[in-house]
Amino acid sequence: RIVEIILSSINSWDLMLGKVIGYGIIGLIQISIWSISAILILKIVFDFTLTTLFTIKILYMFIFFILGFILISAFNAIVGAGMKEPQSGSQSTGFLVMIPLIPLYFSSFIINYPEGILSYVLTYIPFTSSTAMLIRLGFSNPPLIEILGVIVLLTVANYLLIRLAAKI
Repeated sequence: RIVEIILSSINSWDLMLGKVIGYGIIGLIQISIWSISAILILKIVFDFTLTTLFTIKILYMFIFFILGFILISAFNAIVGAGMKEPQSGSQSTGFLVMIPLIPLYFSSFIINYPEGILSYVLTYIPFTSSTAMLIRLGFSNPPLIEILGVIVLLTVANYLLIRLAAKI
């Protein structure tokens, strides 16, 4: 009944977008607390300067993290919207969590061959691209056109998945 009341006052696109953005902000607050704690510990224990952190690669990594987080949130919203009971939805999402982790299973290959065919394939599959690009950015310098292409791919995939979640 609560969902019916909410949907009568707001359209489904705004509801799903609000859920994804809300969960994203909560995740960013949590990561910000961890990052500030880590920086403070590094500053106290080691002679660490903040200028070593701020590079263009870190900006790209942050963008891929945000886009990947939104993609996983939208995918979980699709699964959750299709379930009648919360318990069946939580059981289904256990398998979905493993999909973005596929590049981690191949991380040694991606690290050793960042320009290899497997690295490219995992980079251009939307559900694995953010993790694959994070690994590749950490250990190599992908071309700018490839970085921008994957950002566009993830942005389009996020838009389509949020639209699909709103329809369901």
